[in-house]
Amino acid sequence: MKKRIISALFFIGLAVVAAEASAVRPTRIIHDVISVEGTEREYIELGYDNSGRLVSFRDYIDGPTPFVIYDQRLTWGAGSVTIIGAGGISDETVTVTLGTNGYADRAVAQSEWGQSHVDFTYGSDNRLSSIKGMDYSVVLEYADGNLVKANDLMAEINGEDFSMWYDYDSTSKPCRAHDIPMFHVGYGLDAIYYAGLLGESSQLLPSKIGSPELQQWFPVVYTFDGAGNMSSLAIDNLRWDDDGNFESDRFQFEYGAQSGIEDIGVMDSSVAVTCDGREITVNGKGVDSMVIVFDSMGRRVHIGRGNNFTLPSGGVYFVTVEGRTFKILV
Repeated sequence: MKKRIISALFFIGLAVVAAEASAVRPTRIIHDVISVEGTEREYIELGYDNSGRLVSFRDYIDGPTPFVIYDQRLTWGAGSVTIIGAGGISDETVTVTLGTNGYADRAVAQSEWGQSHVDFTYGSDNRLSSIKGMDYSVVLEYADGNLVKANDLMAEINGEDFSMWYDYDSTSKPCRAHDIPMFHVGYGLDAIYYAGLLGESSQLLPSKIGSPELQQWFPVVYTFDGAGNMSSLAIDNLRWDDDGNFESDRFQFEYGAQSGIEDIGVMDSSVAVTCDGREITVNGKGVDSMVIVFDSMGRRVHIGRGNNFTLPSGGVYFVTVEGRTFKILV
């Protein structure tokens, strides 16, 4: 229970530093959880359409026992976003209703286990002020445009309400929207967060986080690349594992072109390739023309005469058709 409380509240608290829909955002995030038992590596792969909107979200554990946590597709409509695919332990459909501010107002999830919903509220500055589900409730507080406290009204430590605090000092960096997202939002709301639908960002990145109940503060260490994008984030001794040992978190952020397609062929033709997340469409080719796709390791992952196909996962691929080659990043 301790581990769930700390990790969930921490992730929700920093999640309000949300990415704007038009900003440059990571295409992949590598998350290492480091403990006395070793390192567990998690990958988050994000796909965008040509308008910069999130259209695919994939979260999985790699290693000896791979495990897919989420594999979802997002469809944007007028005043709503529909998320379909594997979420948690079953397939589900999540309908996100957007408020007049353009941010998530309510999310309704339907799966074989039934229906559940989550409501979001915002302050006058359009920063997320509360998340309320059917079995949890989190309230967020701000000062000078920065998140300072997250209260989990359903969690306790030693009989006391649990809260996570965020501190800013002279070393705090300005929070540019394209530096974020940073963390899982938790409670199965990850795709909504990474889509930039949870309110305006804080003005600064917190220099440390902590809790009066834990009587500890944890410094947050950032690095940035030459373009000013966040390239890594680290927090030591953040959480307890199941045996009571502390775990540390390391995040590495990778960025790529939003369109995801680069023509590297040498022959002139009318063929064009477009991608929508992992869904690939080839236009202008002959009916009998073969489409062959290789991954970055040179392994063939697709061959066929059809115009539409789905790539197995995010990454770099090479699509060859009618003597022309396209490099794709999804």
